[in-house]
Amino acid sequence: MIFQFWDDQCIVYHCDSGQTHLLDSTHGKLLECLSKGMDRQQSIHLLQQDPTFELPSVKPQEIEAWIDTCINEFSKLNLLP
Repeated sequence: MIFQFWDDQCIVYHCDSGQTHLLDSTHGKLLECLSKGMDRQQSIHLLQQDPTFELPSVKPQEIEAWIDTCINEFSKLNLLP
C-alpha cells in the first residue's frame, strides 16, 4: 500500500486491488502501522511518539476496542488480511 498524508486526511492506494481510499489521518496512520505487521501495542506505542497523531476521544481503557473496530473495518475494505 502507498500512503499519502495531507493535513488531517490520508489517501491510501492498495497496489494489489488498484483501489484508492480516503481516510482521516488518524485511521491512515493506524492502518500504516498495522500494514507493516505491527500489533496493537506496537502501533499504539509508535503512534504516541508521533506529535502529529491524535488518538480519538476515547478513554485509555477503550483504545484496544477502538483498534479492534478499526481492524474490522479495514478488513471489510480488504485493506488488511
